[in-house]
Amino acid sequence: MSENDAISRIRDIEMPDYYLNYYSNLSTETFTIFEHAALAKSTLVDSSGIIEPKIAFDLADRVAKMHEIDIADPLREILKINGKELSALILAKEIALGKYSLPDASLEDKLDLAVRVGLAIITEGVTIAPLQGIIFQFQLQVLCVQQVELNLQLLC
Repeated sequence: MSENDAISRIRDIEMPDYYLNYYSNLSTETFTIFEHAALAKSTLVDSSGIIEPKIAFDLADRVAKMHEIDIADPLREILKINGKELSALILAKEIALGKYSLPDASLEDKLDLAVRVGLAIITEGVTIAPLQGIIFQFQLQVLCVQQVELNLQLLC
């Protein structure tokens, strides 16, 4: 999102001019700092050439950027109608069904992304622990189900 995108999102909202000026100044300064950080990172003095934090306008934008999935606009619309928790479930279901995935994505990948996006919506994109354990737990459950099915086949 560019600076102009951020400012254009609030231009139609009725507010005193000093609010708009305040937000415009914050936005301008934020993007200036971000540009300086990008320039510093481009020297590769740091081990990574990218700036880790991403500038997000709202929850939908933050979740979309966290998971690099184009869901910001649909999530905004869902959030207008439903609460955060129900919106998380609705969007997670759509992701699990493949609505926002590549055609060759596996069911495991779709489910993993669905859980991660749903959790990001509920926690407002704030994580205090790594989410790597989610997929491990899912894989463990799949293995258990497969073992039970195998045992049932052997009994028959």
